[in-house]
Amino acid sequence: MADSELESALAKEGLAAEVIKVATEGGWTASAFKHVVETQAEVEGAIPEIFPGQILSRLQIAQIKAAWAGMQTSSSSSALPAPVNADPTLETWVESFSPKIASTKLSDMKRQFLANYPSEVLNPSTLPSLRLISLAAHQEARSEYKWIAWKHRMTEEKASELLIARPQKQPKLEMLGLSSLLLDDPPTIEVTDANMGISGIQRILAVHDVALAMVGSAHLARLKAYSCKFIQLVSQRFDPTSGLRAPTILEAQQADCRIWQSIHSLVSEKAWSLNDALHEFTEIRGELSTLLQARPKALFIPRGPDLKGKGKQVGQWKGLGKGQGRGKVKGGKPKGAPGRHITFVKEIQVGSEKKGLCVQWQIGRCTRGGSCPFVHACAYPKQAGANRVAGYDIQPAARPAEPVNVLPKSVSLLETNAGPVSSPAAQCPQGNIPSQPVLGDVTCNMPGRSRHYFLPLGLHACFLPGETWNALCVSRNILTSPHKDTANLPGSSNLTVGIGSYSDGGLWVEDQAGTVPQFIPKLGVTLPGKIVTTHHAPFKFPVHLWHCTQPWLGDRWVLTAFTLPGSS
Repeated sequence: MADSELESALAKEGLAAEVIKVATEGGWTASAFKHVVETQAEVEGAIPEIFPGQILSRLQIAQIKAAWAGMQTSSSSSALPAPVNADPTLETWVESFSPKIASTKLSDMKRQFLANYPSEVLNPSTLPSLRLISLAAHQEARSEYKWIAWKHRMTEEKASELLIARPQKQPKLEMLGLSSLLLDDPPTIEVTDANMGISGIQRILAVHDVALAMVGSAHLARLKAYSCKFIQLVSQRFDPTSGLRAPTILEAQQADCRIWQSIHSLVSEKAWSLNDALHEFTEIRGELSTLLQARPKALFIPRGPDLKGKGKQVGQWKGLGKGQGRGKVKGGKPKGAPGRHITFVKEIQVGSEKKGLCVQWQIGRCTRGGSCPFVHACAYPKQAGANRVAGYDIQPAARPAEPVNVLPKSVSLLETNAGPVSSPAAQCPQGNIPSQPVLGDVTCNMPGRSRHYFLPLGLHACFLPGETWNALCVSRNILTSPHKDTANLPGSSNLTVGIGSYSDGGLWVEDQAGTVPQFIPKLGVTLPGKIVTTHHAPFKFPVHLWHCTQPWLGDRWVLTAFTLPGSS
């Protein structure tokens, strides 16, 4: 059976009928002829097989090639994909701005709006921008009333200002892609808590109401009713003592977004009209009041004293730091309180001459003893009523009343605990233990302070056989954290005793067999230990063990004898 399609394709190129008949009688069809070879260069090699026994001229060979090429072209054109529908209503993953409406359509919208609402005025300061109207018209055409971001809600006047203020940029083709040149960048307003208030929200809602009313999405009265309730809730004022505040600008924007998401759900899924949905959330439901309800204020927590900071202090700590902030720092301690504007004494009048005070002695580091050329006296000015020198109260090396001089009583406790000693000097290899130990020049007039006094007195405590110490530490009301005495002589021990009117305040000491755990911040682990009572009970322990003070009630004095390396 002859193939009419193959005959017409070959005849169209002018090939003789008797030659065509040879191919069709041989069983060749248009489909077979089209797929006999892959390229046109191979067609001439297949001709003897398609037309057997025929001596063909060059013209006839060219006609056969033309027929094959024509069949390939028609096949390719029929296999082309259908053109993409340019309908803007199709859903895509590409988010683009709505198409711009024509000026004639905009004029008709304005004319219809003024006819429907004669009391309204449309001018550049109240007319929505062309982009906002285009977006509202695009949503109305698709019946999808989604939330329009506040940054796009602007008037025509505001849009013009932003367009003028935008700098002219020349595209750099070597740095920008094609999408950066083709995509639109619409002007937007900045919506933040810093640059917008209640009046800004009113303008945003008002221009949005006019845009929806112009495209016929809803009645202007229903839109304004929603806006009025929104402004009423977001502008609430609360008593400062209530601890409440109104929503911020960003919180109000989020609430408006949530409401319009619910409105869109009613319109698209429940077939409500936009007017009914607006009335539902304005008058019936309480979701708007819930989203714009009062929020608790953040609690103000004052900062602690930062004596090394370079800024101002606040609250009760104001004035305590070494701040370098601008302006005069007010506040701090009340007038007349200890430690406020203290000028320490540098020299005193001794007889007919002035002598300087020893600075190293003030911090317990003077090792010159009697050879020190400076006076060992407290530089803190005394209160009114005492002797004054050059406007300051000075008491050089005066012994305060008990319980400051606690050394005799503490040594007595050490001696009692170790047993009676008839002649301490006889048992001391160096024989320099005084019969009546004294604290030394540690008089301090500074009120309300607890300090350590490190006194290298060359003390050799012979109250325990074979034990000696060369330094003494007297402390008052000092709560120590877990630590080791790494500055002491390795392998030495501490002897400590507590006196005074206090309760509790034991000493926690590291002990692998102990039953009292203690967290060590420097190690980040918890170690076992025991609590030893040192109140009127001297206790000796190695310096390499972790130890710390336990809390107490009352006035707690502690005397600790220890050994420093390199001291004679």
